[in-house]
Amino acid sequence: MFKRGKKVRVELSNAELRLLRNSLINSRNRLISEGKYTDHIDEILIMLMA
Repeated sequence: MFKRGKKVRVELSNAELRLLRNSLINSRNRLISEGKYTDHIDEILIMLMA
C-alpha cells in the first residue's frame, strides 16, 4: 500500500495534528470493522504519537 522512499517532515499545528490523528483512527476503525489489515495506519499512528 505504502511505498518506502524519501522521508518528508511536515509541521502541523495542534488542531491539524488532532484532525489527522482522529481521521486515521476513524479509518483504522472502519478497516477493523471490514476485517481488513490496519498495519500501515498503525505505523503512522505510532509515529504521530511519539
